[in-house]
Amino acid sequence: MSANGDSIVWTQATGFPAVMVSKSGAVFSQASGLPSGTVQVASDKQNGTVFYAASGNELFISVDGGESFSQLATLGSSSTAQQIAASPFTAGEFFVSTDHGVWHATEYGKQLVGLGGPTAAWSIAVGKGATESGPASLYVAGTIDGTNSLYRTDDLGSTWAKLPTVAKALGSVSGMVLAADPNVYSQVFVGTNGRGIFVGHA
Repeated sequence: MSANGDSIVWTQATGFPAVMVSKSGAVFSQASGLPSGTVQVASDKQNGTVFYAASGNELFISVDGGESFSQLATLGSSSTAQQIAASPFTAGEFFVSTDHGVWHATEYGKQLVGLGGPTAAWSIAVGKGATESGPASLYVAGTIDGTNSLYRTDDLGSTWAKLPTVAKALGSVSGMVLAADPNVYSQVFVGTNGRGIFVGHA
């Protein structure tokens, strides 16, 4: 859903021929400009007209509420974009997890850089930063130095903290679903593949 709540962009693995959009309660229609099979879509959390999408290693942007998309960039040597997480604090800032790590975009994708650390990543979430003037914290279910785990960075990938997890309870890292608290630093929620939802501070 768009930041101002008037647009819904819908995608799913099966059932619809493409990404669909509804504006101001209208019947869903097909969004243009996206490859068939696109399943990763996210809204900008500050700008109500902007959506992001990814398919394969291609990144797309819509500036008309999801009606049409244009290609923004390619995500290096990755082949699969796993998730897009838009910052709840800054318009035009978002992150993309891929099979070859995590990308950080600012200025609506005009600036796009790969973060150090993860060599593969699945679910990601953006939460309150460690300081009021510093960057947001990013939580990643991914691989760093060959270890699959849950990680957090407070400095956009310069350093990473491996977060403590309940032995075996959280299940596979690739199956985690993350949500970070925008108001409480270090609080993260972890959905598991059939083992419930965990919350913790780390």
